[in-house]
Amino acid sequence: MFASLTSQYMIILFLLFLVQFAVACACLALTPNQQKGMLAQGWAKSTSNVKTNVQIWFDCCSFNNSYSTPANDTVNYPDCSRVSELTNTSNLSMVIFKKYS
Repeated sequence: MFASLTSQYMIILFLLFLVQFAVACACLALTPNQQKGMLAQGWAKSTSNVKTNVQIWFDCCSFNNSYSTPANDTVNYPDCSRVSELTNTSNLSMVIFKKYS
């Protein structure tokens, strides 16, 4: 019984290793342009709340750190002045604390 459980455990661990290795190889196979494209797609699909949190965390404004709103404002950028206000004061710790408490 114990040998059977041990062998099943080892098989599961080996399969998990294969999956992890495959994901790592796929990540390494992406070119920088493909990585930027995937990040841009993720940014476009993110909610305004997520975008605001990312901008606060990385102290940036919009995806490419551009401070101007695009002509076709379909991307729904959060207010950059609000992000600057939060990152330049002690309010940042309170925002993070409220978000994750």
